[in-house]
Amino acid sequence: MTMLVLFAVLAVFTCMRKKNLAQPMAAEPPGRSFKTAYALAAVAPEAPEPAPYPVQRGLTAAMRTHAAKEQSLDGMMAWAGQSARLSKTSPAATLVQELWSGTQDILGVRPASKY
Repeated sequence: MTMLVLFAVLAVFTCMRKKNLAQPMAAEPPGRSFKTAYALAAVAPEAPEPAPYPVQRGLTAAMRTHAAKEQSLDGMMAWAGQSARLSKTSPAATLVQELWSGTQDILGVRPASKY
């Protein structure tokens, strides 16, 4: 299976038309894509232009299937939600407390203080 995946990756990068390298390329993956190894390789300055949609999907099928079986996002494009850039990093307990506090504010319900 590993050889099949390597062949698929090689096919992706050799069977596509070369992009004009004089043109600057995006440093970030397109749209709301996560920065997976596949997405970053696709926008690297030396990366060829992708093939048309159905062909590109076929060329990367083995690689994406392998990545899915391995539960690894690095071999595929993964998309974030519409407001992903607005998200913040915090512990789950903090998020739950903020949600609960906000719910109580909306409902106008505040439990008596423990102290």
